[in-house]
Order: sequence, then structure tokens, then C-alpha cells
Amino acid sequence: MRWLAVVCRQTTGNAALVLSLGLLASSNGCSTLFSSAAWKSTVGQNLMWGNREERISASRQISRNGSEWAGRGAASQAIESFQEAIRIWPSDIRNYLELANQYTGQSEHAAATTTLRQGLKYDQNNVDLRLRLAHSLSAQGFGDAALEQLEQVLRTDRQLAAAWLLRAKIHHAQGRYDEALADAYQAESRQPASEELLELLCQIYFCQGRPNRAWSIVQRLNAIYPNGQRPSRVVVLEAEALYQMNRKRDAIQTLQQWYHAGGDQDPKCCVMLAQLHQEITAETTPTAGEGPFDWNPLATRIATTEHPGWGQGSDDQQTPLATLYPMTERPKFRPLARDQVGRWELLR
Repeated sequence: MRWLAVVCRQTTGNAALVLSLGLLASSNGCSTLFSSAAWKSTVGQNLMWGNREERISASRQISRNGSEWAGRGAASQAIESFQEAIRIWPSDIRNYLELANQYTGQSEHAAATTTLRQGLKYDQNNVDLRLRLAHSLSAQGFGDAALEQLEQVLRTDRQLAAAWLLRAKIHHAQGRYDEALADAYQAESRQPASEELLELLCQIYFCQGRPNRAWSIVQRLNAIYPNGQRPSRVVVLEAEALYQMNRKRDAIQTLQQWYHAGGDQDPKCCVMLAQLHQEITAETTPTAGEGPFDWNPLATRIATTEHPGWGQGSDDQQTPLATLYPMTERPKFRPLARDQVGRWELLR
């Protein structure tokens, strides 16, 4: 679609500018996006727009262009389009929300906050604006300010589960675990429990020192995924619950089963498995072949030598992670080639 803007200037009486927009369809049916720069160059900065209907129509068209730019991943063009749509008709709240979404996607939370506050000037009771503003403030670390916005949201709509969930997150981040737990269950009572909510409940119970309750929540998370398809973050939560329940062997066995099953190889899981392996090995040193606790996926122990790590053939051996071992044990390095050509090749 291509918009044709024609500006007519009256020569007599009060000077007025009238904008008429015509929709022209191309022969092949393809659509062409107008950028905000094109609108500005066509209309001009100092022109007076037409009547209310014309301004609303133009704003909506530019907003649709912005949505199409956003769908194509062109954030800068989308931002320009939504800014121009707001300039033409500032009362459309949807443009403020869309513009704030683009800023949030670019991690420009301060700009998103400013945009949402401008939108509130036209609709103080808009729940979507205030909830989005609370998210933006929370992302910047302004938890108390975000809570103030959420209080006003809940005065308008106490059944909004997203507001309770965000309040639970903020209270958890601030160390108010009892309030966070109450808010989380308020959210659960208003909508089916999501993975995000269940994981937050686990974290709250961990902070409260109640691993048994966290373990029960983990079982609800496990029921969501088919066998063998759990994401690594759920495996970590289960291992953490078992560890805090003093079931360290079960925790390491859970991580080992995930590792052998070819999980998503999350480094957090691998590091946790190595730490548990090292801790259990330090507590009890089992003999080789006694059980799964004699195995570590991240490293292989190497006997200490007179010059650890040097002068030994390492082609057929795995290199351990030096941080997991005492200073007397060094990782092995592949020796440099002895001929000069090989050394120069390594320097390239």
C-alpha cells in the first residue's frame, strides 16, 4: 500500500492546511512501508493537520507500519513509526505500549519508563500501562517505585495474576520472603500455575530453608515435561532440593543421569555436578568402581609428577580443569613443536 499525501493551502481567509490521504493499490498487490522520515518530509514539521478523523486515520496507518517493522525485526524503524504516530495523535494508548515494548527489547528501560509515564497522562487508570511501567521500573532496580505502581494496578483489578506475580518477584529480590510467598500463591489462585511461578516458588522455599516444600514444587515441574525432556534449570532445582535435604548422593545421581542422557549441557549443571562430586569425594573417598561418585564429567585426576604438567605426552589424555584441583596438580599442556617452522606456524 502506498499513501499519497496532498496538502492544499487556502489563499483567502484564515490560512489553513488540509491533509487528505488516498490509498493507492499497486498492480501486483505488494505493500510498501512508509518510514516516519517519509511522513515528516511529506507533511513537514510545521504543518497543521486536518480534522480529528484524518489525524486518527494517519496515526493508525503509521502505527500499523510500525507493527510491520517490528515483525520484521527492524527496531529502529518501528520506534520511529510509533513516535510519529504518537506525535500525530497522542491519545492512542496502544502506541505508547508498542513503543515501550520496542525500547524494552533494546534494553532501554529508562526510555520505556518515560514513554509509559507520558501515556499515563492520557489515561491514569490504564492497567496495562501501569503494569508495564512496574516491569520497567523493576528492571532498573527501582523495586519500591514498581510496588507503588502495582498497588494502583491491584486497586483497579485485584484479579490480575500478572501483577501478583511481579509483586512476588520484587519481594523475593528484596528479601521479603513471606510477602513473596503470599503474593505467589495469590497469583496461582487466579490462573493456572506457570513454569515461571513454580520456579519462583522453589527459589522462595530455598531462601526460607524449606527444601521439602521446594521438592514438592519440583515434582509439579517434572509433571509438565515428558520423560527425558526436562530443561536443565529444572534439573538444577531438583538437585538443589535434594542437596539441601542432605541427600547429596541422590543429587549427584540426578545430575549424572541428566548428563548421560545427553541433556542441553548447561554449564551450570556441569559445574554443580563437579562441585557435588568434589564435596562427596572429600567427605568419603570411595574405591574405584564402588559407585557413581568416583566419576567426574569435567576432569580426570592426574598423578603428581616432579614437574607437573610438563614433559608428558598429553595427546591421549584429557586436560582437567585446574580450578577444581589443588595447586600440586597442574593441567597438562600440549608441548610446542620442536622444529622452527612449526613454532612459527603456532604464532600466526
